[in-house]
Amino acid sequence: MPPAAPGPEARYETMESMSLALITALQLLPPRQRAAIVLRDVLGFHAREAADILDTTEESVTSALKRARAALERHQQSSPRREPAPPPGSAAEQRLVDRLSRARLRLLRPRPADRRLLYRRTDGLDPLRHTHLGHDPL
Repeated sequence: MPPAAPGPEARYETMESMSLALITALQLLPPRQRAAIVLRDVLGFHAREAADILDTTEESVTSALKRARAALERHQQSSPRREPAPPPGSAAEQRLVDRLSRARLRLLRPRPADRRLLYRRTDGLDPLRHTHLGHDPL
């Protein structure tokens, strides 16, 4: 039996992650290169149209596009490979959610020893003993 095609949620998540990756990568580029790659590769304008929009020559657009593509390629090659997100509803996803939840709880409710390190003061006072909760007295 062939594997099932990804559902709409998986396709949406893939598109969303690709969009975020593109936005992140575009932030690395100078404005002229960013404009060239968006106009040509994302929006599909011809070089002449992109040159008219940017008020420059076709050669300038083509050169900026080549530099932008090279910069994005260098960035992709130098970035560490990340493992793909686990499938929705899988045991791997649940393990990841559990790990993140435990880490968040540790940040929200640190152990007493951790709390003392977080609030160490140089004047010798323990801020946890001198904390006033509630409204200020009138």
